[in-house]
Formats: sequence, C-alpha cells, structure tokens
Amino acid sequence: MLRITVTTDETEVVLKLDGRLAGPWVDELRNTVLLTGAWRRSLQIDVSGLTYAEENGEEAICWLHKMGARFVGKGPFLEFLFERLQIPLLQEGAVMDVRKTSAESRTTGMPAERSEVKRKR
Repeated sequence: MLRITVTTDETEVVLKLDGRLAGPWVDELRNTVLLTGAWRRSLQIDVSGLTYAEENGEEAICWLHKMGARFVGKGPFLEFLFERLQIPLLQEGAVMDVRKTSAESRTTGMPAERSEVKRKR
C-alpha cells in the first residue's frame, strides 16, 4: 500500500510518499502527478516514508526525475535506491532550501543547482 499526500500552490507541487511503491500504486502515483499538473510547476517528492520500490516503481521514479522532480529523504534504503538509479537525493532538512532555490531559479533563469552553488561562494 502507498499513501500519497499532495500539497500544491501556484508554483509548486509537493508529493509525500509513505509505504510501498509497487503494483497498482505505481499507476496511482503516475495518475496523481498527471492530475495535479505537476509538469507545469516545480515538483518535489518527499520519499522519506518510502519503504520499498519494485521495478515499475523504480521506473516511475526515473520518469519523475526526467520531469524535473526533486527527491527529499534520508535512510539506508533510500540512499541505496537513489544511488543505484543515479538520481540526487536531498536530505530531509533541505526541503525549505529546495523551495527557495526553485524560486531563485525562476528569477535568475539559472538552473537551481547553479543558483545554490553560486549562493555558497
């Protein structure tokens, strides 16, 4: 079972995933993303509650990454999974920084990663 909690505003969609990304829940996640119009806004996915991902679930994570989603979470399973998929995983405390960085990206026109690096110098 997978619980998907959706929070949206004019500029951002945040999805929080809790449970197992397997079986019919993979399609449910894809449908949720499409229904929220997440491809038109900044998309952040909190995977801190994700406990398992089957092959189709991993494909969905890759699809979301290609859409520009940022993933937030921490733990051995998540670190292993995202390292294997070669997808960046931000630490849980970075949630606010991601929102700020996304706003900077929209105002500077620079990719968010560059904005963050530039701010640290």
